[in-house]
Amino acid sequence: MNARGLCLPAAFLLLLTANSPARAQDWPRWAREQRAELRPTPAEWSAWWDRIAAHCECAPATSFDRLQVWVIDRDDFELPRPTRGFFAGAWLYDGVIVISSRYLRNEGLVEHEMLHAALGPKFAVGNGHPPIFRKLGLDAAWLRVGL
Repeated sequence: MNARGLCLPAAFLLLLTANSPARAQDWPRWAREQRAELRPTPAEWSAWWDRIAAHCECAPATSFDRLQVWVIDRDDFELPRPTRGFFAGAWLYDGVIVISSRYLRNEGLVEHEMLHAALGPKFAVGNGHPPIFRKLGLDAAWLRVGL
């Protein structure tokens, strides 16, 4: 639990609706408001991506080279409507992953967001987490503060 007493359900839903930073035209404004910083993809993420790509039971919708890592230098961040709450990480669209600096090297959280990226928009708003998340041990149930 975080200081607010909330669980951090990283990317329960993709945010492809109005008022969402997942819409490409909204992303720059939201990123500035959150003080998100584009950073190089950490080296260890390459092995994590390879594992996700090998086990996602799909042809990945993007590639490791296309991932963009935006880091917010706080323990959590708030996403706008329709998904309210505080998050440690989120896959927004295409290869954009937003993550709290605290969890930048948290393998489980990063792999969870990478799996969203690999599956692509098929699992956007309303489609939630398909069984592959549970099969790989990346279902949202483990995503709690205090990882």
